[in-house]
Amino acid sequence: MLLNHLHSCRQRLLMLSAVLLIFLSQALTAESEERPQSVNLEDLRAFTEVYTRLRDQYYGSVDQQLIFQHAITGMLAEVDPYSSYLTSAEYARLNETSSGVYAGIGVEISSADFRLKITGVIADSPAEEAGIKAGDIITAVNNQAVKGRLINASLEDLRGESDSRVSIETLRQASASDKALSQRYELVRRVVHYNEISSRRLVEDFLYLQIKSFQHNTARELQTEISAQLKRSAIPGLILDLRDNPGGVLNSGVAVADHFMQKGLIVTTKTRGETEDLRFSANREQLLTGIPIVVLVNSSTASAAEILAGALKDNHRATIVGEKTFGKGSVQTIFPLANGAALKLTTAHYYTPSGQVIHKHGIEPDVVVADEFEGADNDPVLAAGVEVLWGL
Repeated sequence: MLLNHLHSCRQRLLMLSAVLLIFLSQALTAESEERPQSVNLEDLRAFTEVYTRLRDQYYGSVDQQLIFQHAITGMLAEVDPYSSYLTSAEYARLNETSSGVYAGIGVEISSADFRLKITGVIADSPAEEAGIKAGDIITAVNNQAVKGRLINASLEDLRGESDSRVSIETLRQASASDKALSQRYELVRRVVHYNEISSRRLVEDFLYLQIKSFQHNTARELQTEISAQLKRSAIPGLILDLRDNPGGVLNSGVAVADHFMQKGLIVTTKTRGETEDLRFSANREQLLTGIPIVVLVNSSTASAAEILAGALKDNHRATIVGEKTFGKGSVQTIFPLANGAALKLTTAHYYTPSGQVIHKHGIEPDVVVADEFEGADNDPVLAAGVEVLWGL
């Protein structure tokens, strides 16, 4: 009995020492102008005691790895909605998604307000074939309700091995006055080839170009698409549609902005203590020199898409049309961990070339138009964009 007690005490001391070592190490090596708060030993002791009681006296089996994972997840949930703990599987899927190819059902999802809203359906995907539409709300995945779960857990369940099955339940609001319709789908996952860019010609031969997200190859695909369009015929004006673009890879957004600017600042980041960290400026040949540009945005335009819109606006390279953007202007850095997982942590904020913070403020359009898209024949924002382009 005494040996067990001594062993238990030793484990507690080792755990407390490890946690203290981490916190003290960070405190000594921090280079920020803002000094970190001192470690509260009572809080650390309470955490250790709760864990030990749970492990030794809870009536039932305890998955220690899962407990620590939930403890870390809970700690990050109190920081902001964008910092999170990524399991090794989630980390691998994040890298997969950034490449633009993955196995899933083929939907673009916004997780705002702790719900899964489908903002886009990828062509030739299981979701499109089943009749799933943008605007549908996913309420359950594999019979597990989205509400009450970690968003990342539901997102992880949507993906899996190619040819594996997944069931989802959705709600669709037919109109403001109608009751939302519930629908259940049984889908077979497969590799989805996600094209971030689509284009077509409009009246006066204006080029309409939509960027759906910013992945590693987006800037290269943009260059290829514009080059192909220029071979076909001249481009008198460009409509760049960033509506419902959730962002993505920072460097990709910067590279796209660089394609449309001859010179000038694109974006800066400020880290803890408001120290200016990085400055990105245009340094390459423009793809469409002297050609007028109109950028379409809405309340779901976020992150790297806001950086692009802000850079083109502040450098007087484009006129922004639509709604005020989402205001997701924080930088998440991925820190790989020794156990194969990763920490996604907010480490800085984005600022437009004029010095305006993007986070929680968004980009104000030059021409305000409500985004009430009702189909290809009734798109008031696009119609307004074409009208603006005529006058440039």
